[in-house]
Amino acid sequence: MNPMHLTSAGLPSASGSACADLRTLDAWFTSLALAAGACEFEAPPLIAVQDLQSVGYFGAFPHHVNLVAPINKPTLQRIAADSKRTSSIPKDKNLDHPQHAFTPAACYLLYPRQRGRKLDHDELWTLVSSCCRNEEMYQAGIRQQVFRMREIVFLGQAESALKFVTLWRERISSLLKEIGLQCTVEVATDPFFRDDDPRRPMQKLQQNKLEFRWRGELAVASLNFHNNFFGEAFDIKEAEGRPAFSACVAFGLERWAFACREQFGSNWIHRFHPENEQV
Repeated sequence: MNPMHLTSAGLPSASGSACADLRTLDAWFTSLALAAGACEFEAPPLIAVQDLQSVGYFGAFPHHVNLVAPINKPTLQRIAADSKRTSSIPKDKNLDHPQHAFTPAACYLLYPRQRGRKLDHDELWTLVSSCCRNEEMYQAGIRQQVFRMREIVFLGQAESALKFVTLWRERISSLLKEIGLQCTVEVATDPFFRDDDPRRPMQKLQQNKLEFRWRGELAVASLNFHNNFFGEAFDIKEAEGRPAFSACVAFGLERWAFACREQFGSNWIHRFHPENEQV
């Protein structure tokens, strides 16, 4: 029995041991990040629409976006004046222009909050967030409208960013081997660039986005090298004053839980307890 449940709209819920298992899994990834020297970061799962526009997200993936639109003041006044409170669900004309959206990736929450900074040195961050993407179809643990993503994010100089990518490709490959999770490494197209962006095919050519796919299909982790894309978009400078380079590794918590449960059975989480840590 799958302890993860999903509504027809792709909204997940967990019950029983699944809740503790997801916390243990995230704590395990967090320990890897902290051991590497990462600083923890936390923010609400909302991102300004303007920040998504700055990185061209609406041009690339408008179908993924979930906007947050508050009810406008005239409608609120009308509802307040309705003694029976029988007002129907507000229509478009009753809503303010949306200023925020639910973040489609955890790392998007970090970059805008570094806006205008000049880094004294290379930086490593880690954060977890609920992320939201509209999809055509949903399946619990595989494709959900809301899902949790733990990321480790590098900001700094170009050479160090490339070293980060090399290091974490080796680390992820090693931990997958130790755990025994059946994954292959596949080159993917970087989702931070639009289809017509000349950098997008170059990303694939240079293998700057890698996915670790369970049984060759389900991406449980990805490793991304962004060049100086976010440094330019948010005016983040590295120590020598040039636009900062960035890279990240992302772990989809529900997908890891699904893949491990399918491959190892219901007691899969013992592989991630501290006394059994092998990496």
